[in-house]
Amino acid sequence: MPYGRAHKHASSSPPNMGFLYSTNAHKYGASSWRGGADATAPYAFVEMDNIGNFIKTKLRSLITDVPLKEKDIQNAVEFLFIGRNFTKGIDYDRESGKFNFSGREYIPDFILPKLRTCIEVKLLKEPSKRSKVIEEINADITAYSKEYDTILFVVYDVGIIRDEVEFCRDIENITGVRLIIVKH
Repeated sequence: MPYGRAHKHASSSPPNMGFLYSTNAHKYGASSWRGGADATAPYAFVEMDNIGNFIKTKLRSLITDVPLKEKDIQNAVEFLFIGRNFTKGIDYDRESGKFNFSGREYIPDFILPKLRTCIEVKLLKEPSKRSKVIEEINADITAYSKEYDTILFVVYDVGIIRDEVEFCRDIENITGVRLIIVKH
């Protein structure tokens, strides 16, 4: 069945993980996906977009005060997963999936093992840290691409990023990588 015609209950669609299967999968054909003709790859990419859109629209409503630590944002993302009825250890896990890359140990903030996706949260609250966050994201892409098919970066911005398009453009040109910015 072509990607664009798959439905949630179709026998050839990927297993239901509590996500709605998007009919936009045709946009992410095998040629644009690392992994070739694997039928689950477009599904994972579309689901990463669905989860990214969900986080982008809902995260800000959970944060009442200016966050002091990145962990505050991670906690809010986990609350969103719980509210979406994700099961820890099955649908997602937090700070697991440790691996080594070039002599350095990496631990993603969240993993979605069935989608081979990791989510990394960044808090940007100081202008002097903007370049450092971009460097961290680029280093994470290189390492996480070894273990995961899709990578979602959630950058919580407290007024540092003036041009979101410029901040995201080069990073999002990498296949399988999505970056969302949530403004405080």
